[in-house]
Amino acid sequence: MEIVKTIEHLLCSLFINKIDNLLIEIDGSEIPILDGSIQEFNEKLTNNIMEINKIATSFSIQNYIKIEDYEVFPAQSLEIYCLVGNNILYWKEGNPLFPAKTYGYIQDYPILQQLNLGNGSDPFNTLILSKNKPINNPFLLNYHKIIDFLGDIYTTNIPYISGIFFLNNPNHTKNNKIAIKIMEIYERREKVC
Repeated sequence: MEIVKTIEHLLCSLFINKIDNLLIEIDGSEIPILDGSIQEFNEKLTNNIMEINKIATSFSIQNYIKIEDYEVFPAQSLEIYCLVGNNILYWKEGNPLFPAKTYGYIQDYPILQQLNLGNGSDPFNTLILSKNKPINNPFLLNYHKIIDFLGDIYTTNIPYISGIFFLNNPNHTKNNKIAIKIMEIYERREKVC
């Protein structure tokens, strides 16, 4: 069995389109990061070639959750407040998730190479940052982090989740911790029902 990497952008697109039953075949070990947004995935999922039944049921967060500096509040819709650096972005289900861009710091490039990560990135699809130089549109980073978060949450295999999420400088590690907690709550609820 081979492990497939960089699945979060594709999974985010499936999550927000409420698709929970799809066979995807790839010919490599990494899903293309494309430009760091989910626009191309969404176009493929909504074009005339594919017939899609959006059937996912919903799971609503019922109680307050805190994991590290993430907080989740009960709600009947999906809302996210995402803080990256000094910029906070509010996103609600149904709103677009753009502009988003994959990004990384030039200082981290040797580490990523050593770990064999980021193989799909290049100067055309990745925003290369320097800690000493501000960027023109800082919300590119927020949208990207929201896409990563939604993709990571979808790894729970929970059809659809609603709640208000406060994400403080999100990363995959914290995303996965909150996903595990939500999955535990969901599984407990399923055993009771």
